[in-house]
Amino acid sequence: MNSYTQRSTALEHNRNRLEALIAQSDYTTVYHPVHLGKFLSRMGRGLVHWLTAGSEPRVSHEVGRNADSWKVFDPASKRTLRFDHEESVRIWLESRYYR
Repeated sequence: MNSYTQRSTALEHNRNRLEALIAQSDYTTVYHPVHLGKFLSRMGRGLVHWLTAGSEPRVSHEVGRNADSWKVFDPASKRTLRFDHEESVRIWLESRYYR
């Protein structure tokens, strides 16, 4: 066997290994379009939150298995409150407004 045949065999072997690696690639890097889209979406929400953050309370509605609840973040006191009823949230907001 001459050196040309040995190099050719080694190159063929490496090429086969590389093709196998490419074929089994799962594209889990952040550069995959799906992951990139999710990343940009999170960054956009964070930017909007940062730009609009002020002293106004932020209310979010959470749907649970058994019951709904409302979560209120009060930036003035830096507290998060939870309520079982929408009316309770409205009462708290009105009392906060008139303080």
